Amino acid sequence: MANNRYKLDDPANIYVKNKSTPPWTPQHYYTEVNKKTGEVHLFKDVSPTKNKTLVVKIGSYDKGMKNFTPDSNSSDKEKDWFGPGGGGKKHIKKIAIDTTKAGIQDASPNLSASEIDDQAKGLINNGTPVPPPDSNAGSTAGYHQNSSLKFADKLVYPLDLGEDPPQDRLNLFMYKYNPSGFKGSHSATASGGSGGLASGDRQWQNESDAIARIFLPIPGGISDVNQVDWGSDSMNAAQIALSSLAINTIKSGIDGARETAGKLVKSADTNNEAIKTAIGGYFASKASGSNMASFLGRTEGAVINPNMELLFKGPMLRSFDFKWILTPRSKNEGKQILEIIRTFKQGMAALRGESVLFLKTPPIWQLEYKQNGDTSPHLNKFKQCALINCKVGYTPNGSYMTYKSGIMVAYELSLSFKELTPVYNDDYGEDTKNSIGY
Repeated sequence: MANNRYKLDDPANIYVKNKSTPPWTPQHYYTEVNKKTGEVHLFKDVSPTKNKTLVVKIGSYDKGMKNFTPDSNSSDKEKDWFGPGGGGKKHIKKIAIDTTKAGIQDASPNLSASEIDDQAKGLINNGTPVPPPDSNAGSTAGYHQNSSLKFADKLVYPLDLGEDPPQDRLNLFMYKYNPSGFKGSHSATASGGSGGLASGDRQWQNESDAIARIFLPIPGGISDVNQVDWGSDSMNAAQIALSSLAINTIKSGIDGARETAGKLVKSADTNNEAIKTAIGGYFASKASGSNMASFLGRTEGAVINPNMELLFKGPMLRSFDFKWILTPRSKNEGKQILEIIRTFKQGMAALRGESVLFLKTPPIWQLEYKQNGDTSPHLNKFKQCALINCKVGYTPNGSYMTYKSGIMVAYELSLSFKELTPVYNDDYGEDTKNSIGY
């Protein structure tokens, strides 16, 4: 029985721990946890001798351990004890979490104790699948030897930011940057990074792929500003005529050019005197070294019609600013604050590659307001963001003060994010009544 565990099933799908004994019996039980679903199966040791282990299944707990379903091998006492009215559920839940933690530790020895604890409780309490041990979310292959994308999986401030009931919060998840490439249409992204007509779409990534997860209270002063760029533009009569001639030549060839030229000649006949004045003003201004608009204004009391119009220039990228005062109330909370600040600072820094010729793009962020455990429909959504500014104030109260450990009594953390892509009309979808959207 290596590592104090006993193999009951396929180790690729389950975690197993040897011997758990309820307080009311010397009988030994084995706990089996499905790492994909979080279901917990119970087995009873019915071995005839101590030298040989023989087990039979007596029942199962479903996802989240909400219900116990006994098998035909379970006794009335076992049904009562492990069922909803007995005390066995709490006992087995602890065993199941320990079982899962042991399995994760074996598969991923580089994970921290807090990461292992979070993954184990997520599986048993919520049925959240454990990430595969070969996940390369934090891989630094191709980077400078001292570069690191290994961060604590879950950082929370304050430490008692509640889960039950869930308190409103801002989730800030860090992800490894992946280039978007190019695409030829809204539905097809070009492979190999070429052959497209536009940049590729950026897809919202799964929480399980995050290389760091930070949970903070929603700060005051939050807002969003949606902007688009409009600007004035002018084209005089000559520019319009030449543009019309050029575009019709491109579209319809020589025949189009002839048709457009004929229309321009007729228009010139109609505006004969005005054209004479304009031409005369042009040559006179050149001869005198003056500005044509100034010359016509002084001599004719007129200017060339600029045909001015406000035209759409393009979308604009949104920025978001947040500010928190982080006040440690315990030694552990102080350590958590330091790790949060370091994660933001290191996570936004450029990554040096193995070659000195290039720098690698820093990780990106996904932000999400949460209310009652779900995405808030009452606050704006975010697109993927870059962290472009991280400012830390070490004396937000105006004076230098520390605890005995040396940690500051308060930190002021200011973050500025900017979205990687603009917000488009189709991003809002069809749900126009029940949420603010972007």
